[in-house]
Amino acid sequence: FRSPEMRMVEPERWELDVPGLGSTAAMIQIVGEYAGMTGTYRPGQALLGAVMESPVGPVQLKLTGPEEVVLGVREQFEAMVAGLAPRADYPLPPADADAGP
Repeated sequence: FRSPEMRMVEPERWELDVPGLGSTAAMIQIVGEYAGMTGTYRPGQALLGAVMESPVGPVQLKLTGPEEVVLGVREQFEAMVAGLAPRADYPLPPADADAGP
């Protein structure tokens, strides 16, 4: 992401509780010009991102697209992240799995 002046854009950062994973998500929002995989910068783009730990490893989520669309669903994106939890039938490692001998 960059600004129209071709400068790096500082993301907005905040934390969000994810009770179902017993974790806190590091959240970011970035608005500006975005190239993605095409290499061609497009103005008016946005990104919402979340990174958190889960009982089975790290979880990363990213949403990119036109600014008005992405920012228009920020509340829903946060609700999705806050509601993450393992499936009831998913085998989780034992609580002491990280404990050494």
